[in-house]
Amino acid sequence: MDGMKAMLGINVALAGSLLMGSWLAGCSHFPGRASNVASPQPWLSAQQDADEGSDQVKPEDVEKYIKVYQAMQRNRALTIDQATAEQHMSVAQFREIEGRVERDGVLRERVRSQLLKSAKQRSQSLAP
Repeated sequence: MDGMKAMLGINVALAGSLLMGSWLAGCSHFPGRASNVASPQPWLSAQQDADEGSDQVKPEDVEKYIKVYQAMQRNRALTIDQATAEQHMSVAQFREIEGRVERDGVLRERVRSQLLKSAKQRSQSLAP
């Protein structure tokens, strides 16, 4: 029973960190965040400008993004490099998708909901 509580706590903490990270990224008063400062990764800005509808996320990209997080929920020892490699993508591609997801409020909430749901299901399946 204690193991199940610990796993649920870890899964809830992961979901909470996703929520907090997105919240902090959106706060203009957060130290280091200035809306008028150029992107620290100019290659992403140039690529986004070149793409038509750059804030749109393809459904297959959303699925890969979710699968990366789910893999890390299942295996806490898995690194981001390993998890993204399983989905045949680079960390840079993953972070680009993540940025697009975070800018789309509806999509961000849908992803969070799905990750929280899978975390709860995983915790319940581990119950004795």
